Amino acid sequence: MRTNFFVVLLCVVLAFSCAFAFSSCALSFTDNNAGNIETPIDPDEPTTDPDEPTTDPDEPEQPAAPTEGLEFMLLENHMIASMHESLGANLPDGYLLVGMENVTETDIVIPSTYNGLPVVGLLFLANKDITSIYIPDSVLLISPSDAGGGRFIGGCFENCTALTKIRLPQNPDAMIYGSAFDGCGYSNDASNWKNGALYIDGWLIDTSDELPAEYTIEAGTRGIAVGAFARSSVTKVTVPDSVTALNGAFAYCTTITEAILPQTLSYIGSAAFSDCTQLQTIIIPDSVTSIGY
Repeated sequence: MRTNFFVVLLCVVLAFSCAFAFSSCALSFTDNNAGNIETPIDPDEPTTDPDEPTTDPDEPEQPAAPTEGLEFMLLENHMIASMHESLGANLPDGYLLVGMENVTETDIVIPSTYNGLPVVGLLFLANKDITSIYIPDSVLLISPSDAGGGRFIGGCFENCTALTKIRLPQNPDAMIYGSAFDGCGYSNDASNWKNGALYIDGWLIDTSDELPAEYTIEAGTRGIAVGAFARSSVTKVTVPDSVTALNGAFAYCTTITEAILPQTLSYIGSAAFSDCTQLQTIIIPDSVTSIGY
């Protein structure tokens, strides 16, 4: 599996180099408000008190316009197949965001579409100067850049120490590698960790050896990142009803013996329990309609 992963990364790099040798894929938008990050507001959502805030003041805000200078690469069929084989990602036709070298803004807004197709994934993005990132719901893959040691290491925002505000896709089917945020400013802030667990915008992203042996994921959690429990010594995890899909959630968690899954779960994706060598039994709810790689 690791060999296939390096093969697809090599294909991505080669395709990326060729594409930019002939044409520039830099995204050009002009708007002085591009740095304003906002959380989208559902216009149909009822509010009981007009004076109550409709967004969490700590959440990134809805963007006025995408950031200039972002670089994209069109996904070809063989790349989609390779990513499915190596990562388990099910990506539709669309674009990958592959570079931010030409970006001068520090507050980054990723568009949901480019050239009429959705932006479906993020690769190779580390930009040490960015302070906030808005990732739209169209994005289904936030990937690592390398793999090894029983856990995916490196990633899009690795060691972006100034990055403290992050808006993640609201789509529960997204495949987010927790390692993509290793060493970023948000992860480095100890106040963002609760009992050995790191949550970002409704996603359980990472855990540490301080996580209790028996752990209940916070109610309202949208999703669990790939390899989120790899650094813990957890033995039992209870997943709340708010989680409807699992993609690699327990990968490389060699200590877990029991996972309690909710009746709301509809999809178990790729590598959900990969290398869970101590897992003894698992009860799959009747609500599950699909089991992936």
